[in-house]
Amino acid sequence: MNKAELLSLIQVATGQRPPDLLVRNAHLVNVYVGEIQEGISVGTSGSRIAFVTSDNVMPGENTQVIDATDCFLIPGLIDGHTHLDALHHIHEYLRYAATGGTTTIVTETSGIANMAGIRGVYWLLEAMRDQPVRVLATAPSMVPGDPRVQEGRNFSPAELARLLQEPDVVGLGESYWPRVLDGEEEVLEFFATAWNAGKPLEGHSSGAKGKKLQGYIAAGITSCHEPITAQETRERLQLGLHVMIREGSIRRDLTAMAPLAGEGIDTRRLALATDGVEPEELLEKGYMEFVVQKAIDLGFSPMEAIRMATLNVAEHFHLDQHLGGIAPGKYADMFLSASLERIKAKTVICNGRIIAADSRLTVPVREHKYPEEAYHILKFPAGVTPEFFKVSAGPYKKEAQVRVIRQVSDMLTAEETATLQVRGGEVLPDPSRDIIKACAVSTIDGSSRFTGFITGFGLKDGAYACSYTWDVPNVMVVGTNDADMALALNRIRKLGGGLVVARAGRVVAELPQPICGLISDASLEEISDRLARVVAAVKDMGYPHSNPFLAIQVVTFVGVPQLRLTHKGLVSVREKRLVDLLVGGQ
Repeated sequence: MNKAELLSLIQVATGQRPPDLLVRNAHLVNVYVGEIQEGISVGTSGSRIAFVTSDNVMPGENTQVIDATDCFLIPGLIDGHTHLDALHHIHEYLRYAATGGTTTIVTETSGIANMAGIRGVYWLLEAMRDQPVRVLATAPSMVPGDPRVQEGRNFSPAELARLLQEPDVVGLGESYWPRVLDGEEEVLEFFATAWNAGKPLEGHSSGAKGKKLQGYIAAGITSCHEPITAQETRERLQLGLHVMIREGSIRRDLTAMAPLAGEGIDTRRLALATDGVEPEELLEKGYMEFVVQKAIDLGFSPMEAIRMATLNVAEHFHLDQHLGGIAPGKYADMFLSASLERIKAKTVICNGRIIAADSRLTVPVREHKYPEEAYHILKFPAGVTPEFFKVSAGPYKKEAQVRVIRQVSDMLTAEETATLQVRGGEVLPDPSRDIIKACAVSTIDGSSRFTGFITGFGLKDGAYACSYTWDVPNVMVVGTNDADMALALNRIRKLGGGLVVARAGRVVAELPQPICGLISDASLEEISDRLARVVAAVKDMGYPHSNPFLAIQVVTFVGVPQLRLTHKGLVSVREKRLVDLLVGGQ
């Protein structure tokens, strides 16, 4: 803020000049004191609020006036943890996310960092800027997720320090507690860099208990979005964390947290976050307004629910000087709803201008173009044949005992062993027993790969491929036969990245994602439609759980147990090491 802006704020606040925007006669939701103030007028100067008063304020000749009679004026909602660095352009997402009262979004950047390195993060920052709502970021903390078992596009502490100086980078992104407690030198240096920059350190404490949880928090962690029970949340609140209750496409934890609403617990360090909302759900349900409404429906008071998506989030990120409530000097981020029991934005204001009315944007998004280089980051194998996926039987002649990943749910896996037939020196899958192949291919060199076996994925035929996998730049292909797997992988290469379903020698569904292999150029509506077709095709081939789009991404994910697979081999998450595929046979 410069001197002229400060002077203008003072003059509007003291009545020496008229406001630019005047909201009149509102029921003000004051999150600072937990009260509803009646008959309030709010005036702005530029992007900020100049006054909040019950006095009768006269507009100027050029003042834009909003009559808020019988409406509640609510601070703009904040999503404190999501992932806008994959699947869709940010500007496409905001066409819908910005219409329901959300005015600030904090996104992780680990996805694009894994695919394109530090340059990818800067490309994303450019895409975030000058949009109808405020998009902020956290710097990636662990790329790849675990270098002991993965290979990725590393960057240095010095590069991280420069990134943390960016004005729209507000913290260090989520980190896995085992690597922190192991005292890895690079991890500790990253943490120290963020500490010294005064930036919050976002947590990922899934599975951490007792002394392990205490040690993780002692390293400087300030928040966590991983608790899945009320007791886990209470424990983390007692240890000083901000807890972000997750309600999005990856997990829906609000129902499990509902008991907290009736326990009299102080909710000021509770926040609401999505951790990502897929296009179909965004189009059908909305964004943070849906999350706030669900919290109210589950028993949190409207004031508590709104605080958990406004002031509490702003305080966590040390942004409450600017965001989180309706008060002089704060950014003019707010929206009108006819009810507090049923949250629905009639008018949305961000940075002092009306950006949406009646669920429609009134200002254009800025359509961002990624550089040409972003379309050619990933290296894919060329001309893949079915032989690409063969698994050598080593010394075993007739059958071999192998480690197998069991897909327990969309997210969770377990480790099993199975005896498979050997033919011509090759270990064969057994789709009749639901044991099929899974192959991870490096997109750094386009040739390094590892093929293992997975059960519980349920495919009876065909193959399914995805170029965006968590923690590591890999293409993942699962399938019942090598020919369809080769077809799917070759099609991924032609598209430059994306999702492909192949069946009986033809591609039956696909979603191109040519920007860094993870972002589509399509509209959100087309992405939603194509993704729905991919999901339907995979389910038709036998996938038994709810979200095959999530499942194929997380085969490489070492943030939760147990057995995973990358192009370097099978990973035992608990043992933090690569393990052999073959464990016996004859």
